[in-house]
Amino acid sequence: MKTLNFFLLLFLPTVVWSFDNVTSGVGITPENEDGLRGSSLSYAIARQGQRAANNEELVQGFVEIDDYIYSVSSEPSLVKTKKEGRELLGNWPLTPWSNAVRMIGEGMHWDVRPELIAVKGGEYHAISEPKKMVFDFDSDYDLYTDNNYIGCYNKTPLRYGDTGGNTSNELVVFLNNDLVVFSPENQKIIFSAQLHTQDELTSNQVRIGFPELEETAPQYISEKGLKGKSRNARFPAMRSFAKIFIDDFNSDGKKDIIVWRKLYESRLKTDPVLGFKLEGELLVHYQLENGEYQLQTNAPAEHGEFVWDDTQQTEIKGWLDSKNLTWKKGFPSKSECAGQEGQLIPEMHDPLLNDPDVLK
Repeated sequence: MKTLNFFLLLFLPTVVWSFDNVTSGVGITPENEDGLRGSSLSYAIARQGQRAANNEELVQGFVEIDDYIYSVSSEPSLVKTKKEGRELLGNWPLTPWSNAVRMIGEGMHWDVRPELIAVKGGEYHAISEPKKMVFDFDSDYDLYTDNNYIGCYNKTPLRYGDTGGNTSNELVVFLNNDLVVFSPENQKIIFSAQLHTQDELTSNQVRIGFPELEETAPQYISEKGLKGKSRNARFPAMRSFAKIFIDDFNSDGKKDIIVWRKLYESRLKTDPVLGFKLEGELLVHYQLENGEYQLQTNAPAEHGEFVWDDTQQTEIKGWLDSKNLTWKKGFPSKSECAGQEGQLIPEMHDPLLNDPDVLK
């Protein structure tokens, strides 16, 4: 096992909670699975626990804590197995957290996009406020350790430690691009955020799906144009990212999480600037109450949507500025991908985003 400093906020000695010193488990990949089958007793116990709980569900990662093995499956589900006697002690299917939010323009499964560009065929409804905050539990969690997601954190999907500075240890689970914090004590998810979404086609997909592109087409094409009613439509691709900060920001003695979300959309081919443009930003405040992080807003949602609150956005940005917390200092920042270990995650700090914030 190794210990990761994977939320180190430089020059801020007051920030000692969150993902500092969280113990990293073992991820199961095609490269190491055969070796683990023949040499790891912990892996054998994790597999047996998952079989007992979920009928042959594949183990994607495990972490060994004292007398217990925690494992996560591809379904995904968390399982706790006692090493002695290999007794199954807990099984918790992971379903989307009800307090997760995002900008409306970030939705991967929505039939809308912030702007219409060179559409041919299909129907389109533009979003007037792409940065508006909405609840985000319309898609299930997934886990595939054989693919690379943001920063390759999913390669080691299960980690363990005290994320809130309250002497209670949590499981930190990376489910592809979703970060999930699960409390074994409370037997539930206490925080979750989607760290990255994108819908752009690869260059090969564009060449096959759109052999002729007009000069007014986007520089990066959304996969939405290959599906359903919108087939053959040239939609601009989008990218979104989130960074996480933890501290007692409002000085009330309770731990806070701030999620800083950014949404980008492809520029046109006619645009002399290459890459993307910033379409929206959202700062989200959670506070630890009764063992779970609760969303803090000045007004409740109506039909799943929140009224834009400039006052709260300004206040949260002031908290970050007062502690010199820039985009680079949020989690995640450093890559765990092979050949990029310890470097800034390229997608989150890409000059092609044309956003000075991501380079600070």
